[in-house]
Amino acid sequence: MISVTKKEGESNDSVSRRFTRKVQSTGLLIRKKRLLHRSRKKSKRAVRVSAQHSARLAAERAHLIKIGKLKEKTRLASRKK
Repeated sequence: MISVTKKEGESNDSVSRRFTRKVQSTGLLIRKKRLLHRSRKKSKRAVRVSAQHSARLAAERAHLIKIGKLKEKTRLASRKK
């Protein structure tokens, strides 16, 4: 736990600044924020299901392009909007 005691004649602003500097120097906030946004690895099953889904979508897209119901686009062209 980080603590800062107010010295005699010290303003609240300077105490706040000292505390902020101390927190930044320990790196505590950065570590906590990193843990907050951390995500788990996908399980083997989840990876497999995701791959199957992607393959199914790719096959469906290829079929639609082949029968002429979908125009062939490159990914780069669709992103340039």
